[in-house]
Amino acid sequence: MTEDTPQNIQAFDPTLRFIGRSGQFVLTCTIILFAAIGAIWPEPYANVWKLVLAHLVGGRPGNVLAGIEMGFHPLFIYFQCCLQDVIILLLFYPPLVAGYRRAVEWRVLGPTLVSIRAHADRHKSKIEPYGVAGLMVFVIFPFWSTGALVGAVVGYLLGMRIGVTFGAVLAGNFVAAGIWVFLFERMSRISGHLTTGLLIVIFGGVIIGALITQLRRLIKTRRKISRAQPTNEENESSE
Repeated sequence: MTEDTPQNIQAFDPTLRFIGRSGQFVLTCTIILFAAIGAIWPEPYANVWKLVLAHLVGGRPGNVLAGIEMGFHPLFIYFQCCLQDVIILLLFYPPLVAGYRRAVEWRVLGPTLVSIRAHADRHKSKIEPYGVAGLMVFVIFPFWSTGALVGAVVGYLLGMRIGVTFGAVLAGNFVAAGIWVFLFERMSRISGHLTTGLLIVIFGGVIIGALITQLRRLIKTRRKISRAQPTNEENESSE
């Protein structure tokens, strides 16, 4: 357990604490809501937890694909897909912004947080000239690493106000989820047999691409950390 040192208290200012608590509240309400819906309509809504896992593994495409294959209503798929990104944003934005310098020392989460920050840094210059519109397009862009959380970190690095950043990120997230639901739902209407195979190929490609990308980032991050350690040790010895 970490102590509430003055640095920690200052880092988690009232705004960030409010965002984090809002995420906890939304998560609690979501669990209660999904449990109630699953109890009233067991098939297929009792299996909504599978959509949660699909979202964590495959992002929006994996979530929507699993929902369509399992027979969920398109509007429910859209609603819960958007809601999951909102929860992730509210829960992880505060610690990522306020404490990533300390968190990078953690063996499990450190490389992931460094990877998110590095990815946001790489896209900062591309989005900055376009402001809010560029941030929205970045979140809409259909790839794993352009989700709401990374978009919010980019907005933070650009110095945007939190309200503006969250507005642009959430708007882009809602549009992106709608596009995925519309495309997959239309494809499923054209041909059931063809769509099943095609969706599996698309989903598999997204998963493989995401895993390869994440692996490459983790390797690069660990190399940077290992290179920086000798330098730090030399500076300490010289002192």
